[in-house]
Amino acid sequence: MDDHVVKPIDPDELFSALIRWIKPDLERSRRAELVRGIREGETDLGLDESVLLSELPGIAIESGLATVAGNEKLYRQLLGKFL
Repeated sequence: MDDHVVKPIDPDELFSALIRWIKPDLERSRRAELVRGIREGETDLGLDESVLLSELPGIAIESGLATVAGNEKLYRQLLGKFL
């Protein structure tokens, strides 16, 4: 624990403490935006589709594709729902 916010919690004080300690992960934000675009049906992400799938750390791409019989479109939709 690196900080303390007293009760009753003042939202401004809470958010100030969070901002002090949480640094944005820009790469994670970029991946989330890409997957969100897929979920919302965007087709032109400006990236090769294989690049997107290779940029999801912690996701077993090959295993997931095998589960959906190699159907990349379905797999991308499922990833969007998961997100």
